[in-house]
Amino acid sequence: MTKIDHQAEKQTLLAKMELDRAQLADALVHPTPETKTTKGWASTAALAAGAAVGWPRFLRKPLRAMALVAVRQRVAEILNRRNQVREVPDDPEMQRLAQLAADLRHAMAQAERPEDVERVRRELDEQVQRVRELRAREAEALAKEAEAQTREAQATRMAAQTEALHAEHSRVQAKKARLQAEAERARALQQADEAGRVEAEVLRASPPATGTAVTPNAPPHADVAPLRSASSRTVDPISGDPAKEPPSDYSANR
Repeated sequence: MTKIDHQAEKQTLLAKMELDRAQLADALVHPTPETKTTKGWASTAALAAGAAVGWPRFLRKPLRAMALVAVRQRVAEILNRRNQVREVPDDPEMQRLAQLAADLRHAMAQAERPEDVERVRRELDEQVQRVRELRAREAEALAKEAEAQTREAQATRMAAQTEALHAEHSRVQAKKARLQAEAERARALQQADEAGRVEAEVLRASPPATGTAVTPNAPPHADVAPLRSASSRTVDPISGDPAKEPPSDYSANR
C-alpha cells in the first residue's frame, strides 16, 4: 500500500467520523423524518444486541455511533409523541354539555341570586345524567348486538353440523339398503342353487319308468322299438278293439 492511498483512506475515515459527530450533535435538535416505528425499533434493538454481543474491532466505533444515533432518534420520537394531540370527531352532546358548563360559569360569575345558579346547575346535572344514560344504552346495545351475532354464528354452525349429520345418516342408510339388497340377491341365488341341487338329486334317485326296461349293456336306442310298436297300433273305430296288424311279407310268402 502506497503512502498516498493510506493518506486518502485516513482522510475518508476522518470525514466520516466528523459526519457522525455532526449527526450526534443534531439528533435532538433536528430529528430525522418519521419512519415506520417498528422498523426504527428493530434497527435499534439490532444495534443494541450487537453492542451487547460484541463487534469486531474495526466496526466498534462506527456501529457504536450508529447505535447512539438510533437511540437518540427513538427518544426524540417519544418526546415528539407527547406533544401530539389526538383529534376526535365532534359529538353534539359533548358540545352541548360544554356549552352548558360555560353558561354555568358565566351565570355564577354574573348572577346576583343563588336560585339562578342552582337552576343552571340542576340543568347541567340533568344533562350529564342524560349523557351518561345514553352512553350506557349505547354500550348495552353494542353488547346485545355482539351477543346476537355470536348466537347467530353458533346457530349457523349448529345448522351446518346438523346438515352434515343428516347427510351422513342418509349415506349410511343408502349403504345399508344396498347391503340388504345384495344379501337378498345372494340368498335368492343360494336358494335357487339349493333347489337345483335337490331336483338333480331327486331325478338321480328316482327309478326308471315301467314301460321301459333298462339293461346294463343295452345299446343306446334299444328301447325305441317296443315304444314304437306300441304307439303304432291302431284301434278300430267301430268296435273299439285294436285292429289286426297286416301280415308281414314273411308270413305272406309262407
